[in-house]
Amino acid sequence: MQYALQVFETEDHLQFRTFDVNGEPWFSLADACSALDIKNASDAAGRLDEDEKGVVQTDTLGGTQKIRIINESGLWNLVMRSDKPEAKRFKKWVTGTVLPQIRKTGSFGQQRMPLFLQRYSANHNRVSAGHFSVIQVLATHLYGPLEFAGHVMADRSLDGKEMRPENSVGRLFSDWLKRNHPEANDQFSYYIHWTPQAEFPARQYPNSMYGLFVEFMQETWIPQCTSYFKGRDPGVLPHLPKLLPANDARGGMMRLPTMRRRKTSN
Repeated sequence: MQYALQVFETEDHLQFRTFDVNGEPWFSLADACSALDIKNASDAAGRLDEDEKGVVQTDTLGGTQKIRIINESGLWNLVMRSDKPEAKRFKKWVTGTVLPQIRKTGSFGQQRMPLFLQRYSANHNRVSAGHFSVIQVLATHLYGPLEFAGHVMADRSLDGKEMRPENSVGRLFSDWLKRNHPEANDQFSYYIHWTPQAEFPARQYPNSMYGLFVEFMQETWIPQCTSYFKGRDPGVLPHLPKLLPANDARGGMMRLPTMRRRKTSN
């Protein structure tokens, strides 16, 4: 299936992917469900007719990803099934802005790279040889797996502020090293990290510490990051178990803690 992809941002700062498939607009099922506050995308797809849904493949940081898409008829079916306030506002945005522009110009604005990927791409070559940065690890252990699971991490939190999980992860990794591996706590140097607003020194670690960083991500940050995403991008929460290894060292299934776990500072 040949298609052209464009990534837009809804009025609530959620990612909304549209696909030009043979000249007709199609939409990401996962993104439409997020905008409509529909929790179970698979159940929503099961309620649509076969000619209202399809699948496309795209290359992501997590590898080749299959994305479920729906056409205009399928989108309106989802909207009509929702009685939540978000549905009416979302419908007005799509019908009043997105579709008229697509039909008028064949596109809606310019394709825009998500802010996380902008920072990742801009800083990739700034890190010294033999070292890694926090955002590089997050690309392969957070952003990529989330996208592969069907969720594009939001550019902005619910309060409109730009999301930069690398800041939280970087601070907490430093604290974790002090407690668990004090001998490695000072094994870092700096590179100049770029953001759209400013440039500043950020830590880079030797590749010999990559295993420690992954251990921290899988055993500490991801299991405790519900408090981080709950107020920023709650659409991440159902996908967090997919970011953990299928089995722990004893062969048992790894599970995320409940929301009653002690809240992590970030």
